[in-house]
Formats: sequence, C-alpha cells, structure tokens
Amino acid sequence: MAGENCRTANGSSITGLAFYKGGPYPEEYDDALFFADHSRRCIWVMKKGTNGLPNPGQLKPFVADAENPVDLEIGSGVSRCLLAPLQCVSFLSRTP
Repeated sequence: MAGENCRTANGSSITGLAFYKGGPYPEEYDDALFFADHSRRCIWVMKKGTNGLPNPGQLKPFVADAENPVDLEIGSGVSRCLLAPLQCVSFLSRTP
C-alpha cells in the first residue's frame, strides 16, 4: 500500500479483525474495520464508505510496528487492545 512502511520480508498473515461500533475514537472510525497482520507487525483501518460498508479505497495504516498482533478486541474506555502480548492503543482527544 502506498505510504505505509510495514515489513514485508516475512510475508503476510491476517490474524485479527474487529469492527469499531463507536465510542471514544473520532467519529471517522465509527463502523470501520480494523485488521491485524502478525507477519508484517501492522494494524490497518478500513473506514466505511458511503454505503456504510468497509471501503478498500479508505484503507490506511493504524499502527506500524505492532508487537506481532494475533487478535483485536474492542477495549473499554479509550483503548483498542491487541493480544499476544497485550497492548492497548489509546486515542486521546485533541483540543484547540
């Protein structure tokens, strides 16, 4: 994918999927599909299109150099947690 720097030497293996149904992340992530690649150590987000379904044209890296994610879980509060090893990705709101 253009503009991403995830590793490619070890191939690719999609290991986790999760839909974000809303919460503390910005509204642009509502109904987005998040997926992890263990081999490439990355997590991507595919935002919804105008029809409400994940749109491949809206794909972008979310976490580069993740610690070999094997599953994605929606966490409580402000985090999205990755299992093996456990990591949480928090989104902090920005105020002007």
